[in-house]
Amino acid sequence: MRNILLIMCDQLRFDALGCYGNGIIRTPNIDRLAARGVTFDNAYSNTPVCMPARHSLISGQNAFEIDMADNCRHYPFIRYPLARQLKNKGYYTCAVGKMHFMPAREHFGFDKLILSEELPGHICDDEYLQFLCENGYSHVGEPNGKRSENYYKPQVSPLPENVHSDFFVAENSIRVIEKNRNRNFFLFTSFVKPHPPFEPCGGYERMYPPESLPEPSRTQADLKPLDRMVEVQNDYKINGIENITKEQEALLKSRYYGCITQLDVQVGRILDALDKYGLTEETLIIFTSDHGEMMGDHYSYGKRTYFEQSCRIPMIISKPGECLSGLRDSQLVSLKDVYSTILEYAGEPIPEICSGLSLYPLLKGCK
Repeated sequence: MRNILLIMCDQLRFDALGCYGNGIIRTPNIDRLAARGVTFDNAYSNTPVCMPARHSLISGQNAFEIDMADNCRHYPFIRYPLARQLKNKGYYTCAVGKMHFMPAREHFGFDKLILSEELPGHICDDEYLQFLCENGYSHVGEPNGKRSENYYKPQVSPLPENVHSDFFVAENSIRVIEKNRNRNFFLFTSFVKPHPPFEPCGGYERMYPPESLPEPSRTQADLKPLDRMVEVQNDYKINGIENITKEQEALLKSRYYGCITQLDVQVGRILDALDKYGLTEETLIIFTSDHGEMMGDHYSYGKRTYFEQSCRIPMIISKPGECLSGLRDSQLVSLKDVYSTILEYAGEPIPEICSGLSLYPLLKGCK
């Protein structure tokens, strides 16, 4: 079998993982994926905003080619959606977690959607909200953290770990793997976190002492940024960012790291499920993020800029038994390359309109 598992995080910096050189954060499961795959050191989001990045991946085109430059409300025209191409090839296709599609229930060729969106429009559109209601948590109005003026304030999730969105996404991904282990599947697993608000569950919020974390990278010149978007973002995320204290910044980073380690645990559960059912060597696994997070660097928080912290992303691709293990590749790659890589692996022709290049030869050491 030639299964495909695409794992995407939201707002995960490239340097917030152990396998990318971070000596503080604990990400043993993502690190073990890197140890048995290829880690791309220069991977980038073509448009470092949620919706354009995600639609670029599933279309294999630049965001401007599908007329989507920001988180917008219009329907993008995607001629050859990735899931539809794979479905036509005979794959069972399922999307679990945050898709941020427009409209919300647009399938783009997926046989099934099990959604856990960052900002669901209605309970009928979101399986995670339904799950919370069924389990006695309908009173939690903002299950992914309090927004508005609290958007960039350190928080702790009001939910236990076994009903948090991370757990829900992993649990349903494991069920999809179990039910479809005897046929080719394409599973797109997408976590909301570590997107703000940074609100890890109890225990993870104390994992990284704030005083042990490095300060943001910045210079005096950053106080008057050339990138106007930096000022615009900080106006509504952290007004008066030049006055934020070092203690506040460190606590925010501590909670961000806590979210990442909590997420890593759930990634590990999914990888364990593949091992359990003997599917690890039969599955192409791609781990990535839609964009990064400034986390105080250059006096900025959020994304939407082309600073490295915002647009550079992790990308790890693993296919044990067929491709190289523990390899690091420095070539420039991007999210739209994921589309071509998956199609080549599945033996499906890559449409001429696709802007990306397949990375599959690089996994075997071919240049």
